[in-house]
Amino acid sequence: MMKGFFFVVVVLSNCALVRTEDCEIKDPPRCDLSEPQVVNSVKANATCPDDVVTLVVGETYKLDVNFTPVKEAENATSVVEVYFLGLKIPVHITDADACEHKGIKCPLKANQTYDFEPVFEVKPRMPISIELKATLSWSLVDENKEDIFCTRVDVVVKPKPTDTAQFYLPFQPVHDSQREMTFREVP
Repeated sequence: MMKGFFFVVVVLSNCALVRTEDCEIKDPPRCDLSEPQVVNSVKANATCPDDVVTLVVGETYKLDVNFTPVKEAENATSVVEVYFLGLKIPVHITDADACEHKGIKCPLKANQTYDFEPVFEVKPRMPISIELKATLSWSLVDENKEDIFCTRVDVVVKPKPTDTAQFYLPFQPVHDSQREMTFREVP
């Protein structure tokens, strides 16, 4: 049920509408402390006061995960999860193949540094009108489903400024000529 209150991260191959601010998180936390630290830094074209990345619904973002794998891998696939209110929520990625158009070439070699550069859009499954705080876990897994890296980043997801006000007003559904549901203010 809580899945509906969060967002879907859609990885895009076209980055024409990517935001331009930059922030960097050095030595980001890894998912499993028993694993070696392979992620050197995470950069995002977003604001990140106190190492918390601020994302706005409907905006497109680019990450740059600088990492040095400790083992070779023939393939790399993205796995993204969100931790929200104590729940682990898998996030659908439209193009999970990390070897295509994401800044790295497979096979990956051990002890060589790479920059993984996915582009994604924050898309709600349902409209949100308040800020949501969560932890985003982004992994690359190899052909055996073993982690190449896994890092966690704290995020705040904000509604679009124009979306916030409409959900505080009383509303009723109205169907337009294209059979899409829209909302209008109730007099």
